[in-house]
This record gives sequence, C-alpha cells and structure tokens, in this order.
Amino acid sequence: MKNGKITSWIVFCSITVLVIVFALVSTKIPSEPKVPEWDLTEMFKNTDEFFAYCNELENKLIPEYKKMTEEFNSVSDVAVVLKKRDEISNILKKGNVFLQLQKQLNVMDTYPDVLRTTFSKACIGFYEITFEQKLLEQNEDFWNRMMKDKSLEPYYYELSELKRLAKYSKPALDAGKLNNTLAGTLNTANQINNSYIKYPEIQTLDGKKIEANYMNWFSQMTNKNRKYRKKYLEAVFSANKKFNEYHVSNYIEYVNKSEEYARAFGYKNLLEKTLNEDGITLYQFETILNYARKNAPVLVLKNSQIQRNFLGYNELWDYDLDMLRGSVNLMPVFFNETEKIIKDSLAVLGDKYAAALKKAFSENWIDAPIRQNKVSGAFAYKVGTYHPFVLINNMNSYGTVNVLTHELGHAMHMYFSSKNDTYKKREVSSLSTEVCSITNELLTFDYLIKNAKTDKQRLYFYLEEASIIYNTFFGMILLTDFERQIHKIAEESGELNAEIINNTYLDCLKFYNGGSIKYSPGQEYSWQKIPHFYMNYYIYKYAVDIAVASQIVKNIEENKDGYLEKYLHYISRGNDAPIVEQWKDLEINIDNEEYFDALMERYEDCIKNIEKLLLSGV
Repeated sequence: MKNGKITSWIVFCSITVLVIVFALVSTKIPSEPKVPEWDLTEMFKNTDEFFAYCNELENKLIPEYKKMTEEFNSVSDVAVVLKKRDEISNILKKGNVFLQLQKQLNVMDTYPDVLRTTFSKACIGFYEITFEQKLLEQNEDFWNRMMKDKSLEPYYYELSELKRLAKYSKPALDAGKLNNTLAGTLNTANQINNSYIKYPEIQTLDGKKIEANYMNWFSQMTNKNRKYRKKYLEAVFSANKKFNEYHVSNYIEYVNKSEEYARAFGYKNLLEKTLNEDGITLYQFETILNYARKNAPVLVLKNSQIQRNFLGYNELWDYDLDMLRGSVNLMPVFFNETEKIIKDSLAVLGDKYAAALKKAFSENWIDAPIRQNKVSGAFAYKVGTYHPFVLINNMNSYGTVNVLTHELGHAMHMYFSSKNDTYKKREVSSLSTEVCSITNELLTFDYLIKNAKTDKQRLYFYLEEASIIYNTFFGMILLTDFERQIHKIAEESGELNAEIINNTYLDCLKFYNGGSIKYSPGQEYSWQKIPHFYMNYYIYKYAVDIAVASQIVKNIEENKDGYLEKYLHYISRGNDAPIVEQWKDLEINIDNEEYFDALMERYEDCIKNIEKLLLSGV
C-alpha cells in the first residue's frame, strides 16, 4: 500500500500531508471515459453463498484440520497437516479480504460488519489450533528428521524460521490482551484524526469560506499570497494543538505497552523484536540511520537555496514549501492515458510482466472511480488463489499515474508469488514488496522524463521524483529517528510527556533540514497525524526499499547481463528465503553504504536538472 510518502520536494514541513498532496495535483476532475471497477461477485455471488462458505469452514474444514493436528504422531504426518493448513488459510483469506473490500468501497455500509460477525464465529476455531507450537515441543531427533524429509522440502524455510524464533514464541504474560491494547491505541489515534478533530473555517482571498484542513492543503498552500498561506497553516495547527493532550496520552500508552509486549516475548526492546522478525540486523538498521543523519542536512541546504532563489525570499518558512511544485500545472491525464503510460514505462520488464499488466487492466483487478464514502488513498490486496485487487481514487492527474504504477508493483509481486507451492511462500513481506512498487515508480518517472513534450512537463516530473526520493528516504528516516528516540526514553527512564515528545519531533525536523527551514508555532504537533508511529518501527522499511529499488532500476536500465531475469525471479519468490538473502541474489548488499549510491545519483540528477530548468526560465 502506498503509505503516505509524498509532499513538497525539498522538505519535511511535516509528514502530515503525505497521503493527500500528490493525488490532488489536479483540482478539477473533468468528465472522462469509464474507468475500471471491481466485480466482487466473482468471489461470492450472493450472501447465501457467503453463509454456505462460512458454514463449511466452521462445521467441516476446520474440524477436519483440528482432528489431523490432534492425531499426528510422526514426521510423515507433518506435510499432510501443513498442506491442510495451507488450504484452509487460502479459503479464510478469501472471506476476510472480501469483507475488507466491501467495506473499502463504502465505509458507511454496515452490512459487511454484520457478515464479519458470522465469518469471525466460523473461523475462530482455526486460530485456536496451535500446530506450530506442537512442532516446537518435539525433540531434536524429530526436527532433524523433519528437515531431511523430502515431503517437507517446500516447508524447509518456514520450519527453519519457526525454529529460529522458537525462544520468542511463548510470551511471559497475556500477549493477546496486550496486543489488543496496542491495536486500540492505533484506533484511538485514527478516531481523533478522522472523526473528533474539527478544523476551523477561514476566509479565502476571494471572500469564500473554506475549512482549513489537510484535504485542502495543497491547493491553499500554493496560493501566491504568503500571508494567506501563513494564516491557513496556523489555522490547521490550531486544531492539532487542541488535541495534543489526547494524542500524547495515547502515544505514551502505546510506547510503554509496545515495549512491555516485546519484553514479554523475551526481547530486550521493541526495536530488537521488529528487526529480528524482519530479518534485519541492528548494524544494518543503524547503517541507514547514520547515513541519513550525515547526508540530509547537507543536501537540504542546496534544495533550500533553489527554493529561496525561485521565490525571492531571504528565509524559507514551512508555509513556503509547496510553492515551487504548485507553480507547475499540467493538463489532466485521463485513465486510458494513465494505462498507456504505465504499460509503456514498464515494458522494459519484459513480455511476461506486460501480459500480467494487461490482465490487471482488462480483468477487473482495479477499482478506480471516485465514489461517495469510498475509502481514500490506495492499496493492493492479495486474495489466496484469486488475482490481486487494487484500489485507487482516479484524479485524472499524473498523481494517479504514480499511485497506480506503485500499487501495480505490489499486485504483480503478489500475482507472480501466488504460484508458489506453500501458503507462506505465496505471502509477500512488507520489506520485499515495497521494493517492487518503488521500482515501478522510478521506471515510470524515467519514462515520463524521457518522453516529456515540453520543459515544463520535464520540470514537473523532476520535482515530483525529487519529492518522492527525499521524503521516502530521508523523510522516513527522520520519522524513524524520532520514533527511536521516544522509545529509548521510555526504555531508560519512562518519563515521557508532551513537552518531550513535541520538542523531540521539532528537533528532528530542524536537524534533518539542516536549519535551513523556519518552522511556525504548532509544527511540533504534526507528529500526531502520522499513524505509522503505532506500527512497531514500520517506517524505516520505506527508506531501505527505495535504496534497493534504485539499484535495481539502474541495473535493468543499463541492461546488465542477466539482471532482468534475476528481478523477475525476485518478484516470483514470495517468502521463500530471508529478505537480505533475496537482495544478495539481486547483487545488493545492505551491510555497507554502497547500496545508497544509485539513489543518491538519481536524487542529485533531479536537483541538477531542476536548477537548470529554472535558470532557463521555464
């Protein structure tokens, strides 16, 4: 899923407008030809079929599986039980995702919630079965024989990971209760941001009333009147300030409980738990953190100078940061042109990839229309043996091109990996799949820049690519740094409060922007708009993945011998090996800083061309 990565090209004003800005570049939505949409009746024709499905799960399939786990007593039984588990896992995923998709199409529709009650009752027995725990209770001789049994060969990696993490498998307290508490803090943060907070109305320069919120951010923060932009930003921040106390209390609970949760499984802290489960070492994590801390302040100074020169300002403030991007407006891009751009830009990935893309556009993989009550944003879902489902909100803009090529990167990874021989191998990890989506983005930018018809178009694409690179790499490490500092304080003293959290966030903004941007009062509350802080160090993965993807794109575009075949193998592997090993097979080693080189080359090329085009008077 494209989890908020796109704002102003130089910056980190705050990551609060992440999800919104890029998709809202076109402010008017012209009429257009019909765009693709899902037909969910291919999953269940009607509710009777759904209820019959739930009944079969509850009264036939799950009891059969339970009986098998209770009766197994030899190595030869293990493969049979795991195959049955995989079969039911696929069937369960169909119902779960079906209900999610129904809800995303209309968040106000309560009927999917009613159906979920029946579904949850049907499948609860499956999650109460602890076959993997039974395997861990077997002696070493049993495990040695399992790892030599040919019938279990498809499961070797899964079993080795189960064994590797065995000592962390039994929590010292009620982990389920703690996990529910953690999920509750994320829900609370989302409820405050999406339901409770009320943004004030302000008067625009033409006398109209407008709500000062993040949905209107880009259109208002590109207004040429600097005093108005300042007024709008202050109005948004005033609403954030009113709920700071609630967010602080909620976040402190999350931080403390998440650390307690990690310790319950035998980890020293949450970071150790996250990295161990991701298959990333602390050294690899600190390598990217240190690289960003070393380079971000230097690079942003150059960016800020370009901004100041363009605007004619002596000082650059947080309400100035969208002005350069906002100065370049392009014509709308209808969906049929979006489809053509994506297909043409990804043709470099070969005929097999092109054939799958064709299926995605012609066989109802994508739901693109904007509808009342349809969820905002974009995502891709994998549904067992079905094709992936991609949701976007088509804005007839180059923003839609970027969003869709990104989500189709996920979808292609899911599609090709779905042909593997076990359920766990068919799954894709967040670290592995973001590489595929970002690879698509970069390939599409290269195509757009190469085929731009005017310098104005070319400038726009360079600005957008620079924005994505800076914010996905340096911006996400900024957030990770903030996250790490807050958790470290909780680990060492536990003395967190509003002043510490707010000031730590503001200090991170200032540090990563090299002191070249002035921040308005209220910017320190912007952290509370970012749900990723409740997701256990999820954010750093974006930064790792854009560095890996940049090297992949460079190797493919330079026609490195045999490299395309290696990449196509990568997107077909799913979860068949540790992610670091998969990247090594792509000739990328994240143990040293060299894997950042291709990314920095791209970024510096964008900045050089932006400056050149601006000096030419575009």
